[in-house]
Amino acid sequence: MKSRYLIDPNDISKFNRTDEELELFILFSVCVAGKTAKQIKVALAEFLERGSKNSTNKSPFAIIDQMVKNNTLFDNIKNSSLGKHYVLYRAFSELVKYTKNVINLRTCTPQELEQIHGIGFKTSRFFIVHSRPSQKYAILDTHILSYLREKGYDNIPKITPGSTKKYNEIEMIFLKELDKENKSAAQFDLEIWNERSR
Repeated sequence: MKSRYLIDPNDISKFNRTDEELELFILFSVCVAGKTAKQIKVALAEFLERGSKNSTNKSPFAIIDQMVKNNTLFDNIKNSSLGKHYVLYRAFSELVKYTKNVINLRTCTPQELEQIHGIGFKTSRFFIVHSRPSQKYAILDTHILSYLREKGYDNIPKITPGSTKKYNEIEMIFLKELDKENKSAAQFDLEIWNERSR
């Protein structure tokens, strides 16, 4: 499939994205939680391609904004292969609304992103680490949690912690390991993911 809306999962860390690419990447970040990158990259591109036919501005957020105005956003999500219909409906709507005058995707904090429905600790950090250079956050997915357990750390859960306190506690452990490795968070995250996702 050829599309301007295709994300390359092999080139996730990109620090010079255009505004349109940044919009696409935050949408991808929200959609990919709990799914495979290969599946979501195609489903998201198809969703945006369909919507672009009814929009004069082809940026991802402009397409979604047009869907909101036409009252077709939920149906378009439901008819796509993105899944999580209600979560994505709220997340997409809020992203378009808040990035107009509340949140700047180039400078926002994880906590600001987490105010948007459907964006949790892991998603906010995934977006920031892989869209800006030199960010020091932990994307606590199953691969990183497994890595930390193998390193001998106690009380590391098998799934991403849901409480702020627990997430922050494990994030600090990961950042210590990151410093020992002398790598960027983006590089180390991808190395662990590539090694363990096979």
